[in-house]
Amino acid sequence: MEGLSDSTVDNVFTNNSPYAMDITLDAAPYEDESKIRWDINDPVTDSDNDNNPVTFSLSAGANADVAVKGDDKVTFDGTALLKDGEATVGRIEVTRTINVPVINNLELSGSVSSAGNSGKLTFTLENTGDVDVELRKIGIIETTTTAEYVSGGGSLFNANDGTEYVTDWIPIDNNTSDSTQREMTPKPVLDHQSDGDTDSMSITFEFNKFRDPDSRPANVDMRGEDVKIELTVKNLENGSIVGAPVDLCNGRCNF
Repeated sequence: MEGLSDSTVDNVFTNNSPYAMDITLDAAPYEDESKIRWDINDPVTDSDNDNNPVTFSLSAGANADVAVKGDDKVTFDGTALLKDGEATVGRIEVTRTINVPVINNLELSGSVSSAGNSGKLTFTLENTGDVDVELRKIGIIETTTTAEYVSGGGSLFNANDGTEYVTDWIPIDNNTSDSTQREMTPKPVLDHQSDGDTDSMSITFEFNKFRDPDSRPANVDMRGEDVKIELTVKNLENGSIVGAPVDLCNGRCNF
């Protein structure tokens, strides 16, 4: 395991044994699991925003880049099962502390542009940090309404040119795990202000539509209402992937 104590380099897990390894990383019992997300980039999978604990496999001689989202440091228990076919021929257990990449230079702000009684909400995201970022996933943590999800023939669009970023419905759930966040395709990029050009620093989006299936009409009136979202964001300077909560305030934002 290389790079665990240096947040400026990739953390690399290498299998130096002649056997395959099934590896499990599990945060220490005193860590707040709700804040921890793993990003495993190995020869087989390229996953991000995985809940704790996380499991992956390495063939003999293979390696994987491992990143974690959490507080400044995350202590974890690592278990590696050495496999010869289906048989387990060995077991390695370690406890290590991994430094989380410094991301104070990544900052997003949100503002509501318009809201109506049809369930639509238009909002702008602006990159107010000093690195370019790629928006990878979006989840809705909560609102000040009774809405349960967003869906209306597509869920998230570019309000200016109609580009559709999310087709699937988006649940409103305070557990912003992989199962409740939605992939953004294409993945928009927000540049930071480096040359005075502010045009590419922000994008205006539209949620279509907030709905409560138990109400009539089902479309929720979003006028004067607030929304809290969480984005999975890639820092295009150092490659780190982090969660970025953003408040979209059209009222008092009393969550």
